[in-house]
Amino acid sequence: MVDRNPDKHSDHDGEGRNPGTPEGVRNILDRINENPKEFRGAIPGFVDRLDDGDQTERLTAALALGAIAESEPTWVRPAIPGLLDLIEEPNSLCRRVGLTVLNQLNDSPELADGLPTIVTLLYDDDTEIQELAANTLMAYNRPSEYEQILDSLIRALEHENDLVRDRAETCICSVIEEDFEVIEPYLDRLLTQIETDDNLGMLMIFVGRIIEKAVTRDTNREVLLDHLSTMLEHEKDVFRHHAKDGFRQLLSESPDAVESLKATHPDLIPILVREFTEQATDDSTDNRRECIHALGHLGEETALPTLEEIVADEAVEDGIRDAAEIAVERIRAEEMLSTHQSERSISDSSRDEEAADFPVESLRDNQRTAEDINSRRPNDDEF
Repeated sequence: MVDRNPDKHSDHDGEGRNPGTPEGVRNILDRINENPKEFRGAIPGFVDRLDDGDQTERLTAALALGAIAESEPTWVRPAIPGLLDLIEEPNSLCRRVGLTVLNQLNDSPELADGLPTIVTLLYDDDTEIQELAANTLMAYNRPSEYEQILDSLIRALEHENDLVRDRAETCICSVIEEDFEVIEPYLDRLLTQIETDDNLGMLMIFVGRIIEKAVTRDTNREVLLDHLSTMLEHEKDVFRHHAKDGFRQLLSESPDAVESLKATHPDLIPILVREFTEQATDDSTDNRRECIHALGHLGEETALPTLEEIVADEAVEDGIRDAAEIAVERIRAEEMLSTHQSERSISDSSRDEEAADFPVESLRDNQRTAEDINSRRPNDDEF
């Protein structure tokens, strides 16, 4: 009969073998693997032994808990604090065993408190421990909790261990996917890293997406416009693709951003007009509509021939033709307004010149004449 709650100071495993010996440890693990449910009552005792002064006792307890966790990880959650202490021990075997068990408890919310400790082990002297730590972080897969170690994860993108870099990239991408606003303060670092490391393809896609999404909001728009501008002329296709998508969405949804763009990046206007003019005949209805809206807001006359062709083409669906018609009207109106303002500016300039030659005395005479007229006007009482 298996003792469900073995005394923590017992010298034997119930069959005459010392559990601290390799043979005793193997015997316990074999028995747990055969029927882990028989050992549920022993878990508190194993948890207590994680604090034992004897290292062998701590390791034995951790291995036993790991064997139970293989089939019943939720039962072992109370051991997490003790296991986190174990991975801070100087002995590499303790760290390795502790991480191995923690990796099996990756669904436990309680593991969040240990993430800062685990992330430090990415730089352990033992390569196996580095990789165990990286796998444990990725397996946890609670992106909202990664925020507390985001700086360390980004630093790990430069790690010499390929697996560590890969796992760090996966964790960062999961953060971006869940809440892209969290990553915005780190964009400069991420973009710099991506530009110098061709192996970060997944991160490149995700970073492109967040810039594309974020730019449609007012927050940090100027900074994001700078990023999009750089990406638009980047040598990597994926960057250029996201930049075009970002500008297209921004200019179709936020016409007020056009003035900002013209003021800060005037050299990009002809590039965008050319890109969107080409895409205005794209097969994708959503893309075509957004490109047409963007062209209308940019207000550049060079887009008119393409837009007018779309308006005149009865084979094009009505929604697209309507969008093109509105864009044409907007560009024409912009053109007329610009012409009117130019003429008005010239007119105002001419009037200023005439006013400079006009005798001031004549104005004074007119003023006196008006005063005389008003003085001769009868009061209401006289009627």
